[in-house]
Amino acid sequence: MSEEVKKEEVIKEELKKEEPKKVEVKKEEEKKEEVKKNKKINKMTLDEIKAAVDKSQKIQGNLTSKYSIELLKRKSFLESKK
Repeated sequence: MSEEVKKEEVIKEELKKEEPKKVEVKKEEEKKEEVKKNKKINKMTLDEIKAAVDKSQKIQGNLTSKYSIELLKRKSFLESKK
């Protein structure tokens, strides 16, 4: 029986070692997603700006933040260009 207990302990230790690797992979995926989120306003297309305005209004409830104001300025500029 003592051999079986030792085997179980070894298996548990191996599982503990493998779990952090999975977490690290998820963190790397999240970092890639964050990079996609932070696009400069001047590089955005009109559709992207409209989506960003809608998103910020939905999350913040209003458009009074500096980010929202800059989005609206850029949106009006792109619309006037058409």
